[in-house]
Amino acid sequence: MPPPVTPPSAGDNRLAAVYQLKIHLVGISPQICRRVLVRGDTTLAELHHVFQIVGCC
Repeated sequence: MPPPVTPPSAGDNRLAAVYQLKIHLVGISPQICRRVLVRGDTTLAELHHVFQIVGCC
């Protein structure tokens, strides 16, 4: 059983950075665009995984 998840407190800086990425899929007509929200502490490896899920890489 996974450990219980506690919600972050109001002063928790993990809530401070969320980035909205606008991803354009190339080679498709009409052009397709996706907006994705990622946490500020997302690693490049995780970001690459997000791109693959969206279908742009």
